[in-house]
Amino acid sequence: MLWKENDEILIIPAGELGVGHTCFIYTSGYTSGDYAVVVDCGMNPQVSWSPTDPPPRLDILDDLLARGVKVIGVITHAHLDHIGAVRELVMRKIPVYFSEWTGRFMEVYVEDLDIPKGAETHVFEGNQVLTHGDFQIYLISVYHSIPGTRAILLRRGNKVVLHLGDFKLNGMQEGIAKTRKVFQDIRLSVGQVNCLVMDVLNTEMDGFTPPEQPVFDSIEDIIKEASGQIIITCFASNIRRIEAIIKKAVDHHKTVGIGGFRMSSSCRLLGKGSLPRNGDIVLIGGSQGEEGSGLVRLSRDEHKHLSLSRGSTVVVSSRCIPGNEENVKWLLEDLHAHDVKIILHENESKKLDLSFRPEERFLHVSGHEQRGGLQETIEILKPEMIIPFHAPEDRRIMFEQLVGGKQTKHLQRGETLNI
Repeated sequence: MLWKENDEILIIPAGELGVGHTCFIYTSGYTSGDYAVVVDCGMNPQVSWSPTDPPPRLDILDDLLARGVKVIGVITHAHLDHIGAVRELVMRKIPVYFSEWTGRFMEVYVEDLDIPKGAETHVFEGNQVLTHGDFQIYLISVYHSIPGTRAILLRRGNKVVLHLGDFKLNGMQEGIAKTRKVFQDIRLSVGQVNCLVMDVLNTEMDGFTPPEQPVFDSIEDIIKEASGQIIITCFASNIRRIEAIIKKAVDHHKTVGIGGFRMSSSCRLLGKGSLPRNGDIVLIGGSQGEEGSGLVRLSRDEHKHLSLSRGSTVVVSSRCIPGNEENVKWLLEDLHAHDVKIILHENESKKLDLSFRPEERFLHVSGHEQRGGLQETIEILKPEMIIPFHAPEDRRIMFEQLVGGKQTKHLQRGETLNI
C-alpha cells in the first residue's frame, strides 16, 4: 500500500481521562475516505449515565460517521469502564474487535452489556495484523487484573501510537522480565513510538506492582486458621483470584458457595459450572459497598440465601476505590455489628475512620502499574509524547512532574491532538 504523504494521526479522548467512560478515537481525518479506530467504549461502573456524569462523547463519533469516515472499534479488556458502552458502537453498525477472553466475557454478560443480536464482532489476537484503510493495528498481550488484556499499537505511515491501557508489569507469579521483553520488542520493531497513551493510576505508589502470589498465600493462611465460615469479597472481574481461591478451598477440603450474579457469572467463565449458594467459603460481590450487592444485603440481613454467624470471618480482598470511602465504611460497620472477624488489605483502615480496628493482611494487588514500573516502561519505549490517563487529575499532574522534561499532553474530553 502507498502511504499518504500526510500520515498524521488525530487523537481524540471521547471519554474520561480519569477512571470511567474510557474511550479514545484515532483517526486519519474528517472527510469521506478517511478512517478511524475507536479504542474502548466504557461506562462508569459506579454511576449511571447522567448530565453530570456523561457517557463518552459519542457526538464526535456520530460526526465522523456522518462525514463518511470508516470506523471500527477495538477493545483492550473486559472491564466495564472500557467495555460497558460497546452497545453504542454496534448500534451504529461499527464492527468491534477484541481478544478471545473478552469475547467470552461478553457472551456471559451479554444481558448486562445490552448488546443487540446480530452485532458485528470479531475475535482478534496478537498474531494477526488488522488493516483498516491506512491503519495497521496490532493487539499486544499485557498483564492486568483480568485475562485477555491487550495493548493496542496503531501505525499509519511513519507514525506510531501505542495505546497502553490498563496494565502492570507483573503477572500472577511472573517477574517483570517478560513484560520488559515485550516492550523492548515493540521498540525494536517500530523504531520511534510517537505517542504513548498510558495508564497512570498508581503514580503515587513507589516501586513496582507486585505479583498476585502473595495474595494467594495470605488467603490460604486465613483458610487454614479460620474455624467458622469464611466470606471473601473481591471484584467479580478478578477472575484469576477467584480461580485461585476456589483451588485453595479444594486443597483444604472446603466447600465453596457463590453469593451473587456477577460472581456466579465469573465462575461460569472459569468453567466451574453451577456452584451452590452456601459453603465453608463463600465468594461474594460488594467490596465497594455497592447498593444491592451481595455483601451489602448480607450485612443488612437481607440476603435470601446467606446469613452471618458469630465467629465468621469476612475477608475484603480489594482496595477501596477513591470516592467509595463512605459506602465501604458503612458496609464494614454493619458487618462489625454482627460480631464477625473482619480482615482488610494492608493500610486500608486508615482511609475509612472506622469505629473498630480490623485485622490487616496482604490481600490485594492492583491491576495498574506503580511509579517504578511506569518509569521503566517510559525508559524502554522512549516515546516522543505521553498522554497520561485512567487517573484522577491530581495523579496525572503528579505523573507529569515525575517524567520531568519528557513531553506530556494533558488533554480534555473532546480535545483533538495531531501527531
